[in-house]
Amino acid sequence: AAAPVAILAQTFALLLPRGFEPRMEALLWPGARLMRLLGQDMPGLLFRLVPCLPSALSGLSFYLFFQGMTFVLIFANGLLAALSTKVLTYLVGDGIRPAGAREVLGNPIRGLAFCYVYYCVFRVLGFFCYSAWIAMWEMAYDFPTVRAVMVPPSVGGDASASEPSQSGAESEDASTPRRPTRSADMSRINPRWMVLVTPWVFLTSVPLLMLLVEGRCKGWLGGAGQDFGCAFFDPAARINRSLRFSNYVLAGQLLQAWMALYPRWHVALARARWSASQVLALTTLCVLAPATLLAILAWLVLPTGMMDGLHADLHLPALFKEFIQSDHARFVGGCTLLITWGCWLILTSVVITREENVSNTHFSLSRLADEKYWAEQSARFKLSMWAPLLLLGSRSCLSKGLADAQNDLVTFTVIYPMLFCLMWTVTFVTVRVSAHAKNRLQQFLIVAGSVGLMLAAWHLTSAVRDGDEGAGELPLLNFFVWLSICGESLRVLRKWSDWAESVQQACRRRTKRVKYVKFAVGAKEPSLGMKISIILVRATVIAIMCFCAVLGLCVIMATVQHRTGLFLRDIVWWQSTSSGLQITNAGASVLTLPWPSRVDPRELSSPLAPQDYMVCGKTWYGLQLLDYALLSELPYVRPTQENNVPRLLQLLMPHVNISIVHFSGGGVGQRPWMELELQRPGTAKPVSIVAVSGTVVDHVIDYLENIRMWTEPVVLSILATLFPLTRAWPRETTALLIGSMHRMNAALGVRDQEWHYGEILKHVREITASGREVVLTGHSLGGGIALVVGALTGQMTIAIQPPGVYHSLAKHQAIQQGSHESEGSAALHKKSLSLVVEGDWIQNFDQHGGLVQTMSCDHTGKSLAVGCHLLEGAICHVLRHCGDEANRFASCKHEYNPTATTLAVLRACLDIIRQGWDSSRSKLFESAAQVKSMLFAAIAVTAVGVFVYGVPGRSVKVHAD
Repeated sequence: AAAPVAILAQTFALLLPRGFEPRMEALLWPGARLMRLLGQDMPGLLFRLVPCLPSALSGLSFYLFFQGMTFVLIFANGLLAALSTKVLTYLVGDGIRPAGAREVLGNPIRGLAFCYVYYCVFRVLGFFCYSAWIAMWEMAYDFPTVRAVMVPPSVGGDASASEPSQSGAESEDASTPRRPTRSADMSRINPRWMVLVTPWVFLTSVPLLMLLVEGRCKGWLGGAGQDFGCAFFDPAARINRSLRFSNYVLAGQLLQAWMALYPRWHVALARARWSASQVLALTTLCVLAPATLLAILAWLVLPTGMMDGLHADLHLPALFKEFIQSDHARFVGGCTLLITWGCWLILTSVVITREENVSNTHFSLSRLADEKYWAEQSARFKLSMWAPLLLLGSRSCLSKGLADAQNDLVTFTVIYPMLFCLMWTVTFVTVRVSAHAKNRLQQFLIVAGSVGLMLAAWHLTSAVRDGDEGAGELPLLNFFVWLSICGESLRVLRKWSDWAESVQQACRRRTKRVKYVKFAVGAKEPSLGMKISIILVRATVIAIMCFCAVLGLCVIMATVQHRTGLFLRDIVWWQSTSSGLQITNAGASVLTLPWPSRVDPRELSSPLAPQDYMVCGKTWYGLQLLDYALLSELPYVRPTQENNVPRLLQLLMPHVNISIVHFSGGGVGQRPWMELELQRPGTAKPVSIVAVSGTVVDHVIDYLENIRMWTEPVVLSILATLFPLTRAWPRETTALLIGSMHRMNAALGVRDQEWHYGEILKHVREITASGREVVLTGHSLGGGIALVVGALTGQMTIAIQPPGVYHSLAKHQAIQQGSHESEGSAALHKKSLSLVVEGDWIQNFDQHGGLVQTMSCDHTGKSLAVGCHLLEGAICHVLRHCGDEANRFASCKHEYNPTATTLAVLRACLDIIRQGWDSSRSKLFESAAQVKSMLFAAIAVTAVGVFVYGVPGRSVKVHAD
């Protein structure tokens, strides 16, 4: 295809007049000068004016990569919590798990494939964290590994060995960057050429892939139903915009570094012998330069609203205005520009790195060996990242406000390190694979093998697709598994190749050491900053391991508990006496409510002082705060012959016409709750009150639900200690981060929809569809669930001592359909009241939204033992300080002994462990088919382990004769 262009180039060269090369050089000089001014001169002047700026840029870059790495760890935590619930549901939820899940769990081979798929996911996440760690220290130390690849040891030890001659030509050296000829053996390809070209090939392929996949993913933001992976390819999605912007920033950084390597590239391009590559490079540059300037100006001017004025003043065509203001047109134009820039740079590199042209570029190995040069270029590289980022933040602030700017910046802090580390990895993998791919056949086999591994990854992920009927194709999960398998295959290939080569060398009585690219950061003496960072990373890893241990323990204990049926009979019970009503919770918290006519004034624990708080005297549908607190106690009571719940309701609410119409004891993965019907005088339609139970002391699965509900807010609050800037994030930013994490979980086959409020949410939507009003109430976990369901359905909620859901609500809005997601936090603020108690540490898991009433604690000395979190204590406190308008109770008395609760929990845990061990011994080998399949799985794991990790050592000793 290039033959006609080559013939045209040669004909054009013959027709050129003498002295045309200087004219071409003069034509290219303005563009080259402008690039040098922006990429070299202006940053150098800025560094001279502000000497501390390079250090500040290094610190900011370190902060950026470390924060991105931490976000990935937070995502891994959330994914682990979702997986634990999914496994628990499969193990004990026979009635609610999909049919495909039984097939996966019943076949150990498929179960093993399921485990390996998510092992690959966590392996890729861990590899990204490791790459981010390496990249941020390489950037802090001025890229010593790139320097080691670019500069041969002889030049590094003696700079004079490659000083340019007086004519400007480099001395003959095997390390001079030349384009390999067709006859050259691939083992002789200079790694410097790969480091130069591979990043541009990668950056060119990313927008090309966007253009190819855009048609399938267009409309994802509007709810077209595609996979979350489409967020990277939908032009209207923020992630796609951040990915494109990160690609532009990286391209600018690489272009700046390329111009530093070849300061007089325009001279070499103008003086080169005419060829197809040169003609294409010159033609492309003539189109690229003005198009890029127009695109940058349009990007800067568009948010200010000046485009309409310019269109009227300059009489631009309407098509141009429509093209500039169209998201899709800007997407196509930006991707096309980036692809064209990548092709131009590769073509130009092909031309100027020829042996006869490289001397005209002023490329100097001695300059590359100078540490001062690397320090300056590293500072310019970092400035090339932060200057566009500053422009992005300013542009977003002007166009859509501070919250939108924060969202753009946070998305960039995740996308840019990911893209940078992926480019870094691809480049150095290419360098390393070149040591083994020594001919065209081996290259073809590696490419064919990667395609075959893609098919293997697709078959492995079928275990996840079969286990979840609504999972779909899961392309993002396939990509993760494929990356992990490719990485493991390359490692195994390298080890076996080293072993085979060492055997050949031993047979030939000679030794040859294969040199690999090693990261120079590990060879350096750790600085104080690195030591502190290592301590922080180790502390983070230890925290994650503890989190994994707690999750694993909860899953195991919950599974055993549900399979053995080991539950306490009655956690909360009540009894009515002639003197009053007594409610006991776990034998530790006792609430006594004396009848008004049967109490001695001398026995009152404290006189009633109503109207002490702002919510006192307020009613909602005729019920006061005390009534909702009493109703929140009902779901804790398990209906039995002794615990007559309807009778208890009559004693607690004798002044209103209320009855129980539905009660759910809560199966696996569901909360106990009840629906009550309140008939108000003068109204035709009754009001439905849904009361949700909180954490039941002896239900291990409830503790797992608490961890899942508030994992992200707790982790983000810890994150604010390491990254203080996160404290300034608006709610929209944390909602974007948390919601994106859970959408990412769904894209990886972990649709986090098995929440304890699932049945409640469905029932409330059915009630509201019939036109009836609903009020939700609950205590502790039940209060948090009531707030979530109320925000998702737009119904009123009165929560007693709930953990906040201000930030964690975002993940439920992202997961559930028709969940008022567009309202954001407003869905929580409009119709919710939260009663919180001072000293209750459980309520601090997340911030609170809506109307919040804070009350004092009557058991401050026992706050650590949840003395301030007890519903019975809150009821007594409200009764004392707000009174009882219905005159049901004269006073109250609350006693709390936490020792009894602790002993009961420990006793239950020991019983679970003992009965679980007895059950597992009897059911492990209950069928011969199960034993056979388990043996096959064990043999498969052993074979893979031997092949991967059982490679002989690469060093073979040779004894001299």
